[in-house]
Amino acid sequence: MSASLQTVSERTPALTVAFALVTGILCDRWIAPDWRTWAVLSIATFGTATLLSLVQRWQAAAAVLLLFVCCVGGLRHHSVWALRRDDDVSRFASEQPQPVELVGVVRTPVEIRAADQSEFTPSWMRYDRSVCEVACEWIVSEGDEIPASGRIRLEVTGHLLHAHVGDRVRIVGELLRPAPVRNPGGFDFRAYLRDRGIDCIVRSNHPDAVVRLASEPGWGDRVARRRHRLRSECRAILTQYVERDRVPIAASILLGDRTGMNDDLRAMFAESGTMHLLAISGLHVGILAGMLYLLCRVVYLSPVGTAVLVITGVLAYAFVTDHRPPVLRATVMAILFVCALPLMRRTSLLNILALSAIMILLVSPTDLFSIGAQLSFLAVLGISGAASLLSRQRRSAAADPLAPERARWVQSLRPLGEWARQGYVLTGAIWLFTLPLTMARFHLASPVGFLINVLMIPYTAALLFFGFLLLFSGLLVPWLAAVPGVAFDSLLGGLMWIVETASGSLLGHVYLPGPPVWWLAGWYAGLALAGGVVRFPAVSRHAWQILAGWTCVGLAWGLAPAEREELKCTFLSVGHGCAIVLELPEGGTLVCDAGAFGAPGRAQDAVQNALWEAGRSRIDGLIVTHADTDHFNAVSRLAETVPIGGLFVSQPSLDFSQPSVAVLCENAAAAGIPIRIIHAGDRLRSDPEVEIEVLHPPPGPGDIEDNANSVVLRITYAGRTILLTGDLDGPGLDALLETEPFPVDVLLSPHHGSAAANPPELAAWAKPEVVVVSTGHPGVPERLRPVYGEETAILSTEESGAVTCFISRDGGLKFQETFMTGSADLLLTAEPTHP
Repeated sequence: MSASLQTVSERTPALTVAFALVTGILCDRWIAPDWRTWAVLSIATFGTATLLSLVQRWQAAAAVLLLFVCCVGGLRHHSVWALRRDDDVSRFASEQPQPVELVGVVRTPVEIRAADQSEFTPSWMRYDRSVCEVACEWIVSEGDEIPASGRIRLEVTGHLLHAHVGDRVRIVGELLRPAPVRNPGGFDFRAYLRDRGIDCIVRSNHPDAVVRLASEPGWGDRVARRRHRLRSECRAILTQYVERDRVPIAASILLGDRTGMNDDLRAMFAESGTMHLLAISGLHVGILAGMLYLLCRVVYLSPVGTAVLVITGVLAYAFVTDHRPPVLRATVMAILFVCALPLMRRTSLLNILALSAIMILLVSPTDLFSIGAQLSFLAVLGISGAASLLSRQRRSAAADPLAPERARWVQSLRPLGEWARQGYVLTGAIWLFTLPLTMARFHLASPVGFLINVLMIPYTAALLFFGFLLLFSGLLVPWLAAVPGVAFDSLLGGLMWIVETASGSLLGHVYLPGPPVWWLAGWYAGLALAGGVVRFPAVSRHAWQILAGWTCVGLAWGLAPAEREELKCTFLSVGHGCAIVLELPEGGTLVCDAGAFGAPGRAQDAVQNALWEAGRSRIDGLIVTHADTDHFNAVSRLAETVPIGGLFVSQPSLDFSQPSVAVLCENAAAAGIPIRIIHAGDRLRSDPEVEIEVLHPPPGPGDIEDNANSVVLRITYAGRTILLTGDLDGPGLDALLETEPFPVDVLLSPHHGSAAANPPELAAWAKPEVVVVSTGHPGVPERLRPVYGEETAILSTEESGAVTCFISRDGGLKFQETFMTGSADLLLTAEPTHP
């Protein structure tokens, strides 16, 4: 592969330009200079290149032109990422919701997001949401309309059916800035919106809070409306001919519309290694272009006519589908390839890939940081390298005069074997380029996908063929749609069986901590050397050996014991709920509670991402403090991604009259997780240096109130004590206060900081140095200040994000808040306050 790409920089000038553009975008993201700096540099470099070309200093002019391209990339990115007008609506927003009334124009079609149907989500919280983008014009303040600019994300509870692209609307709701990352390894929703030029969210509790004032769509709005109408018609065709349960999958495969897919379906496709089928990509565009090309050959269309028809069809499909970076990349590449046909020009895949990247980044420079765009381009790079390797092998085989003759039956099977070999070489190359990034971002590897994807190529091609035929016939000649509809629905049912079987197969997939950033950087630098994109003669010839060694380094890092010189206790930010991760010095991991009120997925993501960020792939024990769902509704989902050694509960928590408790135990048994009863006096031994003692509840059925039966854990290490209290209150709290007091360094405020569970008697009994409140409500620390006094530090997961406590071997105690800059913002004495 490397030999064929040694002169890639000379043969693919577009690749050099693309690198310059990417460099400018990265410089603006990381260094963040002012837009005036970029403007001055752009003018200066362009002027210098012009002067150099006039005196025929071509090499110097080319180098300066690359600097100009770099400056253009930085300036273009700055205009999307950082440049805002003085009257931008974000100046009225804060991280706490504020009542707002504003007027704006709807800029994107309204999407209906299906509610979470988890059995742990209360029925009254299972409501759909409507989401769209609105360009602000006015904001109402004290009765006055103040001009405002900028885009907002509008989220409405229920179905917003009366607002369309181009409509001017008046909105009443709550204005806020998206919160930064709340937990280690969490998704940066603020950066995601900022990439789209959005800095604020408005949330309304009812569709009637959005009033349509006028409809004056411009030409762009009319195009967007037409696109939305076409998508709706296509979805109606799918609803008519496809079984109801399969419609969301059909819409995702053919239209790129994943709004109807729930988390379980997404996880099933991801675990089977077939997630790429749900994203419109080169596979879809390539099959469509192939269909149109074959049609042109059948009717003997000229090369120019063929190019026009294929380009028109591909552009129409890109228009109808969700035009994300993979769609645009595949469309641009297909068009460039087809344009070369009438000219009989030989095309370079790398050159076309680079040209498509340039076009996409000039239109939307923040797509450089989209994982979908990154994986899409990496996959094509892998295909390019594999195609070059296969081409050399074919030439070598054709030129071999001593190739042995084989039996006729062997010769008849040779095309099939050659097809499978080429398929697995291409798939292996795609994995080589994409798997490390996939593991780093999604913490998932699916070996079964490598096996089945090649075998599924003919099946997938037939599925997409009949799917496209169904949409075309349904739109143009509806009376012909029944035949492809039956075929597509049958093939879709078969696909679901394959995906479900592959997802549930033994060792078909594994969740694990991904490689660190430094290893990823080294890996892709090694691939650049091996592919000849970057050439250092003394090193390039050994690039593949270097990559093999680098792989061993990564494996050694991942398999090394997760020992640390300190105890780490992280109180995760999950809203109204509780999730605490305890990382022990000898490498063990315990989790105390894993739940969030009405949002089990939020707690699941918080726990598993925190574990993977820390390099932990297993939970040795998970303690459920009591039978409130906001403390355990994520356990069942968590067990699907992270192995759990045991589930520890108290006897009063096993109240099977509560359906959620029964479901928890059934799911634990199905996952092979042993359930163990704990009570006061028990000790959990997971680390010889850490003492974990259960202080409450006592043996027996316990109190009638769940909170009073909360498990209380005393964790002692290096002379420091952490007291985890769950939702302890009422008789249970009274019983704890009657025991002999002991100094507490870190106290989890009982029952999310409620007044009844945090009386002055508790403060006097524990005398904590730090109180941590797991809550989704602001202002709790101020309310608790009179109880615990000025000497006690009070930290809230709502206001601080995840709060992490570190206890060193010498008894040093420090804290880190996620919303801070990353340094420990609260440092207590290095010596323990008690023996």
